[in-house]
Amino acid sequence: MLYSLKNIMGLKMNAKLQVVIDSAGGQVALAEKTGYSQPTISRFLNHDKPDLIFCALAVIAINGQVSLKDLVDASELSTLFRALSLSRKAKKAVDTSQVSLL
Repeated sequence: MLYSLKNIMGLKMNAKLQVVIDSAGGQVALAEKTGYSQPTISRFLNHDKPDLIFCALAVIAINGQVSLKDLVDASELSTLFRALSLSRKAKKAVDTSQVSLL
């Protein structure tokens, strides 16, 4: 079943992540855009909960087509913004003009 990028709230995390992966052009494309490896993205999809930094970078990678609120619990957002400010990976991957997408 296809889902609108703006209508993924009711999906489980792995289904939400699959929508993001498809929107990015696949796992390899998302890996290149986020700085995470393809095997890590596969692990997020199939086993592990994605970390907060990855969720933010994934939203940016697909130009905000999915809201960060769709991927991250509201209670985790302040933790995410603190972590983003400290993350070397985020600083490397994110153009500061894209932060407004979050």
